[in-house]
Amino acid sequence: MAHLQIFIAQTFKTCFLGLNRLAFRSMAPGILPWITEVTKIMEQTMPAGAKIKAIKVVLFAHGKAWHQHLNVDQVLPHVKNRGGRILISGDVHTKGLRMVNVGPDIDLVDKSVAWEMPEEPLKSVYMKQLQQLVDNSEGLLAPINGLERVMSTDASHTTAFCKASKHGCVTNEDKLKDKNGNMLPPSSFKGDFVTMCQSGWEWCIISRDVEAAFPKLPELFQRGLNTKHAAVTRASEIEVAKTLCELSQYMSLQEATEEIRNNEPLCATYIGKVAVYVECFSGQGDLIHFLDEFSKALGCTSASLGSEFMSTLADLKVKSATATLPFCRLAIWLAQVTQQKVVDGIAKHLGVHHINKLKNEKHIADVEALELILKQGWELGPATSKDPATGNFTGPSRLAYGKFAVRCILHYFGAEKDSREPEGFKNIAEINDLYNKDLLKDDLLKPKSEKATKKASSRKSLLTLAETTDPKQIFLNANKFLSENKAFICKDFGAKVFKVEEITDSLVIFMHKPLFGEAEKQSVPYQNIKEWRGVKDGHMPSIYDEKVWSLYLPENVQSAKDEALKAKATMAMQSAYESHSAKSGYGLSHNPTTVFIKEPVDGSTDVIKFNKGEFKICIYGSVKPVKMDDKVDEAFIMSNKSEAAKFQVFAPKKLPSTAQTHTLISPFFLIEKTEEPNQANMKLSHVSVDGWSIPMLTNTRQVKSQELLYMLKDNADDDDKGASAKPATKKPRKA
Repeated sequence: MAHLQIFIAQTFKTCFLGLNRLAFRSMAPGILPWITEVTKIMEQTMPAGAKIKAIKVVLFAHGKAWHQHLNVDQVLPHVKNRGGRILISGDVHTKGLRMVNVGPDIDLVDKSVAWEMPEEPLKSVYMKQLQQLVDNSEGLLAPINGLERVMSTDASHTTAFCKASKHGCVTNEDKLKDKNGNMLPPSSFKGDFVTMCQSGWEWCIISRDVEAAFPKLPELFQRGLNTKHAAVTRASEIEVAKTLCELSQYMSLQEATEEIRNNEPLCATYIGKVAVYVECFSGQGDLIHFLDEFSKALGCTSASLGSEFMSTLADLKVKSATATLPFCRLAIWLAQVTQQKVVDGIAKHLGVHHINKLKNEKHIADVEALELILKQGWELGPATSKDPATGNFTGPSRLAYGKFAVRCILHYFGAEKDSREPEGFKNIAEINDLYNKDLLKDDLLKPKSEKATKKASSRKSLLTLAETTDPKQIFLNANKFLSENKAFICKDFGAKVFKVEEITDSLVIFMHKPLFGEAEKQSVPYQNIKEWRGVKDGHMPSIYDEKVWSLYLPENVQSAKDEALKAKATMAMQSAYESHSAKSGYGLSHNPTTVFIKEPVDGSTDVIKFNKGEFKICIYGSVKPVKMDDKVDEAFIMSNKSEAAKFQVFAPKKLPSTAQTHTLISPFFLIEKTEEPNQANMKLSHVSVDGWSIPMLTNTRQVKSQELLYMLKDNADDDDKGASAKPATKKPRKA
């Protein structure tokens, strides 16, 4: 009865949560509140653990996370764990043995984080990767059963270990084996192990909607939740390197390095050297992915290289203009982590003295030959078996090339003793023959897959294999000034400016072309390139094409034509003002701002007066072309029919209250308008100057001292006029 009550409660809870999520999905389109809140948290600078805690609060508040009891058979590891490495099958049993020795405690895995399986088609992609993980484990991992509902980013090794014991998988740990070599059943171990295997525990489930909105969030959770159980250990150099490759797709390598450093991996103190290796020698991640796949296929534990060995491997510089040895470095790393000599978690088969042997100038030809052999082997095997969908290396060629590379480097170093194949080999030719036989046996000698080789990588911050193996690419990478500049000079040739004509596998050919005469070429060997330098502003002598430069003469450029026409309009307006506008006999007033006929001066009793047509005021101001849709009072328009041009004249912005050096006063705009015909004493007329019709106000009757000047207001509303072009209205203008 109790079991039935628990089942009903769990079923009700599941239905309630399902309806809750359905309600959120049916909301109106737009950015949902929880997405906005999570985005803000992601943008903040804080440790990964603090981010995870804050994000979980938001997700629970919005129904995007909940607690639910699950059996281990319902859980798979998330495919984004450990930089896409998911988990190491051999480590599942090694860490599991450590857990059962100290006593499994279910409280340590309570509320572990898992994510709902995504919807199709992404679910099929994930399941394919997980099935491949199980297939490559050689029986160490429990089979996929079809009951799985979530993927864990927390307690993944613990869950896998419980499933392996529950399903009787094979094991690589002698203390865990039964008489048949399979893993002991859960009842063989003390503590909470039986409960963990049979009943499971409470999980924190995160909705599939969250991963759909934030695809990188599971990686953040996995990196931040790696300390909750003894079965979860800090990331090794391989895991760090692979994570750097993944993160560099959407952030800088420096940012990725700092984020991983905050999670305290084993290599935290020298993670910068791992980043150097990833940037310069990983082939945009391909070689690191292969290293990961090969070590997992052999069931190797996550042995560390250690600070000194990793630093020496990353910083290795050989005196070769055409080799940076990415494949020799890969072979060294493969050999070190897959051999059996491990002391306190540090791989010890090779030493730094072996790496330094590659720097010996006497043997540089042999080193270059070894690198070429390893490169050709790569192109024959792994390069043809890369899965374009997942980026993983599949099939027998993975094991074949891994063994080939390890055999080659150990033979070169004379370090075959105590290796997995201590009998060794006579020479590199024998190793090469074995590799070819392995490929032929597995029917792998076939043309490269066009689909696989065409896949372009988006990780621009990491060097490609071509950049680390091709002589020309290596030279260009070491001399970036050749691609960053278009002009070059050399002290031996004075002020002559050269450009790069061609770069061969051994020469840079520069060319200088004088204004007149034959071109001059200089062929510079790679080793002498330091005598040259780039000049960003340097230009070689050249003659402009007349058809090009003639297009930019004033008579052919519309903006110049417009300015010339504007200048003509301004000169015509200036001429009209000087020839026709009254220069005296009137005054201006403040409050209201008006124009009036002024009084006599010097005590004269004579009245100043102007008979009809004698007093004229011409428009004056700044001009601007009139657009077709502009609504402007005709009183402020000057035009020229022959030029098909119209310009609006603009008034000064205000009448100054004090003397100001650069202020312009235009009386035309200060004359008041009136609606009373009997009050109007000025009317609009035009004067013609050089084909331009220019507005002018003329008195329609005699005007005399102390008489204010008015012009008759037309039917247009003042609001239709340009604000800066309005004349004074009945409301007085303020100074």
